[in-house]
Amino acid sequence: MQERGKPRWIWLIPTVMAVAIGCNERGRLTFPEPDDGMGPTTLIDVPAGSDTTVPAGPGFFVYGRAIDPDGIDSVNFLVTNEVFPPFLPSPQSDTVQFALPITTFGHPGDTILVQIYSVDTHGNRGGTSVRRIFVQ
Repeated sequence: MQERGKPRWIWLIPTVMAVAIGCNERGRLTFPEPDDGMGPTTLIDVPAGSDTTVPAGPGFFVYGRAIDPDGIDSVNFLVTNEVFPPFLPSPQSDTVQFALPITTFGHPGDTILVQIYSVDTHGNRGGTSVRRIFVQ
């Protein structure tokens, strides 16, 4: 039975407020993508052989790519007597191509060791690709 003096609509205000608060945009559940546990494959396309000879003087480029279905986070370069920062692709992609300029000027008779490896978006490091460049 309704009490006299208390209107029924007084309960309507808290109910509408509760519904309005519940309808606000809120963060959705997200789940991390599964990690395959393997690092990227890094390939050096040029030079094709593990050892190559080049003349001193003109610049020489090492071309290659890194591939991983999880996405490439970085491509890292280790080169004798040279320092290269890691390549950080933006936006991240599952395949990244690179061209690395090697200085041969003033290095006749030297052997330059080039090592390149990649890391995927889950932090897995792939194998290292290696080339030896003999400068004439």
